[in-house]
Amino acid sequence: MNAAMTPRRKRWYRPRNLAIGLGGAAALFIAYQVYWAATAEPAPVINYAAKLVELCESAQPAGENCWPLFIEAATILDEVEAEIRERGFEPRFAGSGFFVDYSLVYDPPAAGTDVEPERLALAMLRERGAFDLLAEAAVRPRAVRPIIGPSPLFHSVSLPELAQFQRLARARVASMRLAFDEGDMAEAVATFEQTMALGRACGAQPFLIDQLIGRAIAALATSYLRYELMERSLDTQTCLELLSVLDRQRPLSRPGVALEGERLLMFDFIQWAYTDDGHGDGRLNLQKYSSFGTGAGSPSQLGVLGTFQSIFLAGRAETIRLVDEFYDGMVSEAKMNPIERAKSPFDADAFEAKLTARHIFLNAMLPAAGKFIEKAEVIDVGIEGLRVMLALEAYRSKHGAYPASLRDLVPKILGELPTDPIHGGAFGYHLVTDDPHGRAYLLYSTGLDRTDNDGVELDGSGITKYGWAGTLVNPETSGFDFVINQPRRQE
Repeated sequence: MNAAMTPRRKRWYRPRNLAIGLGGAAALFIAYQVYWAATAEPAPVINYAAKLVELCESAQPAGENCWPLFIEAATILDEVEAEIRERGFEPRFAGSGFFVDYSLVYDPPAAGTDVEPERLALAMLRERGAFDLLAEAAVRPRAVRPIIGPSPLFHSVSLPELAQFQRLARARVASMRLAFDEGDMAEAVATFEQTMALGRACGAQPFLIDQLIGRAIAALATSYLRYELMERSLDTQTCLELLSVLDRQRPLSRPGVALEGERLLMFDFIQWAYTDDGHGDGRLNLQKYSSFGTGAGSPSQLGVLGTFQSIFLAGRAETIRLVDEFYDGMVSEAKMNPIERAKSPFDADAFEAKLTARHIFLNAMLPAAGKFIEKAEVIDVGIEGLRVMLALEAYRSKHGAYPASLRDLVPKILGELPTDPIHGGAFGYHLVTDDPHGRAYLLYSTGLDRTDNDGVELDGSGITKYGWAGTLVNPETSGFDFVINQPRRQE
């Protein structure tokens, strides 16, 4: 046969064959990844519960742990309130059951509000030793909550005692109101100290929710005391004792401790929700992830589709790197005041905005840590402002008038003047004679612009837009100050 007529053998590497081969290889790779993602199980090996307890203990002073005493007092609180509910008091609001509301004692909505159930509850709490337990706990500087189980994930972060502690705080502020009304200054000081101790204990724990509750408790006690200082005259000795309480029960734990705790919690989530390929990487197991109540869907909804989806999501190594980047930035910012943070290269909002649909875990789990820090600073302004107000009242009680300058408080009443947590400078202060609320002076933070505007506040529309503390956290409110000795709000 003529060689020219011999059929030419087709080359194996023709484009079609190459495409089929590459497609097959890709299909095999994806099939393997899906199989591995479906069959590989997370293998938690690090005891993050122990690490969290160690973090909490390392940030605490030495001494006996006050946490068990607070738990015992909270147990008595539950028993007392259950008995009060069983006595058949009429609900105060249509369509709702009866519940004990201590705020009706210290912040009644109208004159003549019936607070018999609350008074009865307070008497029972005293008789059963709940307040004695709080007094004993207040002198213990150490507060460490145990974390039970191999993982903090199996020991709910939003523990029921946080709500119990808030109710205990309201009960003690109600007792403070009654003590002031009865002229029992020793009891008023004791109730203030016990409430602040509750806030300190919660705020010392290594989670943001704990610190948020702790600061809310401290804000309740200090804001109420600020109103008392504006509405009644206190003697010098009482003011000095209340100042001593602030010294003993402060400072509240700084956000850095809670941020490090949240980082450890995130790592614990990762080790339970991600597989581990033995080289520091792995895939998100969506069925495990959904079991944590993250809103990803139930395991039956996810199935094979979820397993297939997981191979396109950010892996374990990338997720860990981004978690560290976020918390490194937040811990650094937590050490700064707002003026310094404005110049920081890290921006939590910008960081989270860069996350994509691949980062399903981070989008769901990263906390609003920036907002927490802002709220903490607003509360700190109120607490430091209360310190100044107590010193001013002690000065007035002794000299018959308020000082012309805050510098007159040093050194006989205060060793040094408290500084404004917003910028580290001095508070604004000046005497007034025609205030519509009857105030003799204005004490204020100059806010983010650091400009003394003589205590000029946002008008009603500004307060609605930015919130009461808008001048402290929003740079658009330049030109206004944040007045600390605000009158009691009338609903």
